[in-house]
Amino acid sequence: GGGPGGYYTKDDYREILRYAASRHLTVVPEIDLPGHTNAALASYAELNCDGIAPPLYTGTEVGFSSLCVPKEITYDFVDDVVREIAALT
Repeated sequence: GGGPGGYYTKDDYREILRYAASRHLTVVPEIDLPGHTNAALASYAELNCDGIAPPLYTGTEVGFSSLCVPKEITYDFVDDVVREIAALT
């Protein structure tokens, strides 16, 4: 849904993993890129091709987020996200 928020903290994620493990379930994280990057793009202006952070979008429309492929920081950001989730999983 829309609205502000909509993220899990590291502790939230650890609790999800604990809960799943107690029920013999495996959590397989999904990182939808660039589909769900608007919060990151609004928070880190340098991830945008023009270097300007867009306003934070809290609606439910999709299809307009993008990552700036020519920028090395894009790959650093994606690597950080994947490494952090992998370390927790």
